[in-house]
Amino acid sequence: MMTLKECIAIALEQGNSGAINQQGSNFGNKLEQSPLFTGRAVSGASDAVRVFAIDPAVASAELERSLSKFDARWINSMTWQKVDQPTAAQFLSFQNSRDVANLTTSLAKPLPTGGVSAITFTTDYSKFDTAAAQGSGFVNPNYIPRLQFTLEQPLLRLFGVEANQLSPSHPGSQILNLQPSGGQGTEGILISRIRVDQQKMDFEMRINYMLVNVEAAYWNLYAAYYNLFAQEEGLRQALDGYRFIEVRVEAGNEPPQNRYQALAQVARFRTQVYLSRGQVLEAERNLRGLLNLRSDDGTRIVPIDKPNEAPFKPDFYDASNAALANRPELMLLRQDLKAQQLNLRLQINLRQPDLRMFGQYDIAGLGTRLDGKEFANAAGTIPGNALASFGNNQFNSWTIGLRMDMPIGFRDANASV
Repeated sequence: MMTLKECIAIALEQGNSGAINQQGSNFGNKLEQSPLFTGRAVSGASDAVRVFAIDPAVASAELERSLSKFDARWINSMTWQKVDQPTAAQFLSFQNSRDVANLTTSLAKPLPTGGVSAITFTTDYSKFDTAAAQGSGFVNPNYIPRLQFTLEQPLLRLFGVEANQLSPSHPGSQILNLQPSGGQGTEGILISRIRVDQQKMDFEMRINYMLVNVEAAYWNLYAAYYNLFAQEEGLRQALDGYRFIEVRVEAGNEPPQNRYQALAQVARFRTQVYLSRGQVLEAERNLRGLLNLRSDDGTRIVPIDKPNEAPFKPDFYDASNAALANRPELMLLRQDLKAQQLNLRLQINLRQPDLRMFGQYDIAGLGTRLDGKEFANAAGTIPGNALASFGNNQFNSWTIGLRMDMPIGFRDANASV
């Protein structure tokens, strides 16, 4: 014995959404569809509510991937090099025979406006041929630590917070050779948020269809039992009538053909009982499919709730307004229209040249080692500790510039618009 509330509770926990009928009729059917092989994957394999419940979480993960393009990046490199090249000028021989090493570590932060700010610390090491460099005045070996501050900002294409919230990837940096960052195959942040809302609406739509399918299947099973009871009652009455007529025929009060007519009536009701039992089994199988219950558990589902017989007079205008405001498919289309509008704004922004402003400022030092005293000799002419020289802030450099990359014709950008 099962109530409608129990069916709904089981369906929400482990059920299936069933067939989605946009016309609003023929509800209560289990989705009978085989999974489709698309060449690389299988689609449409399940309509279980537990499967669809994962979709909003997947959409939220895609939103996290879209937000990841603004994550800070730590870039490190360490290189060693041996240079030994022949030279035509003898006095340049010490430059072509040396050991070189470079350590670089950068912390780069993509900005919401499309720019990139970075702090880079590098240490260059060079050791020239001792015999060739002797007496030349070179600091040998030498360490050059350098701290560099970099800022790069697009001025036209992908400039501003809104454009970078619409773009699937960050512009990156040309100076730092920082490739555009962002998830592969993701959309912009604003569009990804719309996709999350759409996925939630789709999940809500499937839940609503599942509930209406479960309720319709429940009342279909109720009606099947009611019809079976009516046919069985008709069979009993037809059998009583046959027995009554048979007695009257034996007594000579009825013609013999009435017996066969009554017997045919019994056979007809017996056939209706068989068909009604099949309808009960089919209705129960359909309800079990929506509830994701086994069909061989040795029990029968019997609905014990009664339909609500209270009169209901719907208001057409209230119903139409509620449908226009709350129908999930209309809400999905509204969100999709908003996403297309945002995508158009992005494509219009990409129809501009890539003009970037960049600036760099660095502090450098020089020495023969990375520890010890500041000077290597008593006269103070040869620098010793390169980090001490770096801390004195004696060597400063800066760079400011503009860089523009513009395709002639903008054919791809105009076609996208």
